[in-house]
Amino acid sequence: MPRRLGDAAFQRVFSAMVSDARGYRDGQLAPARVRQWRYFNGLVDATPRRNRSRAVATDVRDTVEAVHAQLMKMFGASGNLVDYQATSAAGQKQAEVATAYVHHIFLRENRGWTVLSDFFRDALVADFGIFHHRAEQEEGVQEEEYDDLFPADADAIAAAPDVTVIERRGDAPEAEEEPEEPPAEEPTALPEGPQQYPGPSGPTSPVGPTGAAGGLPGLPSGPEPPGGPPGSPGPMPPPGGLPGPPMPPLPPPPQPSVYLKIRRRIHGRTVVRVDTVAPDEFLIDPAATTPEQAKLMAIDCTRSVGDLTAAGYAFSTVREHAGTDKSETGERQARVPYTVNPRDTTITDDETTYPVTLIQANVRVDTDGDGVPEIWRVTALGEKFTVIDRERTDVWEFTVGSPYNVPHAVIGTGVARQVMDLQDIQTAILRNQLDSLYQAVNPKFTALEGQVNLDDATDESFARIVRVRAQNAFAPLTVPFVGEQAFPMIERLDKIREFRTGVSPEAAGLDADALQSSTEVGVRAIVGQAQLRIETIARNFAENAITDLFRALLKLACRYQDRSAALQSANGFLVVDPAKLDPDLSVVPVVGLGNGTDQMKMLALSAVKQTQEQIFATLGPGNPLIGMNEYRNTLVDLLNLSPYRNPERYFKPLPPNIDQMLAQQAQQAQAQNPAQQAAQAEMLKAQAQVQGMQQKGQAQLQLGQQKAAAEQQRDQRKQAMEEQMATMRMQMERMEAMMRMQLEQEKARNEMQLDVAQMGLDAKLEQLKLAHQMATNAMVPNPSTEH
Repeated sequence: MPRRLGDAAFQRVFSAMVSDARGYRDGQLAPARVRQWRYFNGLVDATPRRNRSRAVATDVRDTVEAVHAQLMKMFGASGNLVDYQATSAAGQKQAEVATAYVHHIFLRENRGWTVLSDFFRDALVADFGIFHHRAEQEEGVQEEEYDDLFPADADAIAAAPDVTVIERRGDAPEAEEEPEEPPAEEPTALPEGPQQYPGPSGPTSPVGPTGAAGGLPGLPSGPEPPGGPPGSPGPMPPPGGLPGPPMPPLPPPPQPSVYLKIRRRIHGRTVVRVDTVAPDEFLIDPAATTPEQAKLMAIDCTRSVGDLTAAGYAFSTVREHAGTDKSETGERQARVPYTVNPRDTTITDDETTYPVTLIQANVRVDTDGDGVPEIWRVTALGEKFTVIDRERTDVWEFTVGSPYNVPHAVIGTGVARQVMDLQDIQTAILRNQLDSLYQAVNPKFTALEGQVNLDDATDESFARIVRVRAQNAFAPLTVPFVGEQAFPMIERLDKIREFRTGVSPEAAGLDADALQSSTEVGVRAIVGQAQLRIETIARNFAENAITDLFRALLKLACRYQDRSAALQSANGFLVVDPAKLDPDLSVVPVVGLGNGTDQMKMLALSAVKQTQEQIFATLGPGNPLIGMNEYRNTLVDLLNLSPYRNPERYFKPLPPNIDQMLAQQAQQAQAQNPAQQAAQAEMLKAQAQVQGMQQKGQAQLQLGQQKAAAEQQRDQRKQAMEEQMATMRMQMERMEAMMRMQLEQEKARNEMQLDVAQMGLDAKLEQLKLAHQMATNAMVPNPSTEH
């Protein structure tokens, strides 16, 4: 059986939770996010070589911004982000009012567009975004000064709730104890007539029998009780008696001399607030697998003593937990790289600038021992996480969402980490291309030692003269530009990025009608395939973060809004009482996914409008298919697709029973004039026939146009095919002629080589014959020499 937790035990449990969440954030989440924010801001891990290009590709930023723009367009195209739906037809009107009211809270009272933009960018870069939604009381602080107060009045003002005394001075010192009076002597007769008693500054006014005129200071006026005034030894002696001893001087009355300076907190209405939390200031239970199972979600930030005091916390309590500023973390420096490191704010006489660690958390802890954890809203200060305020709540104040969900984990993955490796490769290629281009444009030179003036050679001006002693002693060392060989690799990397993230020129907003290289249907298919991943991200956000956010906003509005609100909606001005709304309405996301462009939607709605008008003309206003409300909805939806999104300027709100009124008017008109009814029926019949003939003619015309277009397209394809065949034949004939020419050239070259070889052989044969003849002549004896 669980036991109840007291304040000390709750403090230990809470401190352990915060410590675990800090270790999870700083040890596992922060290092990856630091690198992702650095790459988003145009920094990479690769260090450039000395005297080489330092350029950096921006694939992460380009991809994130492209996806961010698409998401903002998808969620901003429709009028609403979600719709509330009731479980019965009777509650549908209330659901429509709730939809208009909660969107007014989010978009008008909380700068919802900016909040949504920050959430998307955090999620795309840092893997998840955080909404912080809560009910707050509008509060203000004002300083007041009072002078010339009575001490009692100053005490009453200082004792009022929500008042902090800043300065008080002018209080009178405590009165000294009066000395004991000597024993009273025998009373003597007083002289007749009114008596004069000395006061603090001289004789006082005469004292009458009732003290009504000029009574002594400090004594009550009015009829005296029997026996004289209180504290007197007895009844006053009769007139004409002996005078008694003089009375001691009375203390002076309190004077209005107190100066008081206070700080008063002013409370206003309760409002619903929504903003985002920086990822580096967010803590989450490391063991959580779903948001509903998280034991802790919190904001871990640093605020000044003055900020927390202005927020309603006691100055002495906040000042006690002041410490060092730890807000400038490595992740914050990577996220905002151009911030200045904060100075030591504790070296100042102004204590309101001292930094204080603030923890605002939601925790699930079982404090009453029933075995079911309750949701607590906790505020803690200082590095020991001292709990200074906690209260029970039933609304979880944090909503977390990721672009890509990871099963069985609260935190998913973002877009930045999918393209960081591509940014490294693109950076390396870009630097090498620039280095190659620089070497090609600015070549090195070779100088023959001793034959070139080195001062002239090292001069980088364009009009320089280089003095040389020999020709070609100073010549450029030409290096060809080879960067163009990397362009195919860049195209391949772009294809990889497109496959991973869905970001491509087509998905970036190109219209399929503007691409003429293929048919419109084919291009739309290409664009749709490229947008699938972005649409998946949008659906994840809509089904998880946006739906949970608006479910929580409705509960907060119903339970904490304490007054009615007037707002403008598609049906005119509404006065909404949040207490009468159902906080458990179901939430359905409204996101423009797979619905085509605005132009396609307008064409579809125009066709619906034309069909509705035909039904009205044929069946009348009392038909069972459509009414004036449906027709007005079509007109409003058409107007919302245009830049003019204020239907009240063009269409009046319809009364709730407009269809019944029109039906009754039609019945009365029919009952009053049967002949006119018959004529009207004949007219409607004729109009229907004419419309049918027109539609038939239009259909035949469209069919003929389609046939003509198909024949024209077939002729174009046939002509293109014939041109392509003619081009191929010309290319084949050209190739055959070139091959024949090459064969003839090869044949002539071979014949020439054969002739040369034959000539060489003939020459060698002649040489052999000549040598043989000379040898033969040498062997035959000479007859003249024998004798």
